[in-house]
Amino acid sequence: MDYKVFRAINQLSGRYSSLDMLMILISKKVRYIFMFVLIFMWFRNDSQKKIDIKCCHICGLYVIYSHVDDMLFILSLVHLLSAVSAYLFLQRWILHS
Repeated sequence: MDYKVFRAINQLSGRYSSLDMLMILISKKVRYIFMFVLIFMWFRNDSQKKIDIKCCHICGLYVIYSHVDDMLFILSLVHLLSAVSAYLFLQRWILHS
């Protein structure tokens, strides 16, 4: 991305909530749009069908990886929060005894 475009978007962030919501929506849904385009390319008759199939497989593996990564991050975050709360409880208990 061009630095000027990045600076323009960065200066607009936080000022317009509709623009912020649009950017979040685009960033979350762009991988599914990309997969749809790849599937569309796969079904047309073209000489580069092997490349299209490989791209679809890679994109599908990425989606599976991202879902597994999200689940593992949430699980590790829950364990981290429980460890922090236990530490805070022990610290309060030690200070008050």
